[in-house]
Amino acid sequence: MEHVQADTPGLRRAQRMLDATVWPPLGGGCHVSRDTLSVIAGAGFTVTQSEAFQFPVTRVPFPSSPHVWGIAVRDP
Repeated sequence: MEHVQADTPGLRRAQRMLDATVWPPLGGGCHVSRDTLSVIAGAGFTVTQSEAFQFPVTRVPFPSSPHVWGIAVRDP
């Protein structure tokens, strides 16, 4: 489970701003604007299951709300 890049341009801009300013000391190593599934695939894994979701669920999403959970296996 990890933060992921938002689907909408406005929220992606807010995520990039957070990653460049206040998020690094607060996020514990997370990057809210990262395309997490692509990074996993680029590291030699195949994502076999994944589901995107918002957490917490709010009427107006926070830049850190988009998440994904999934299962990945190392490529042979």
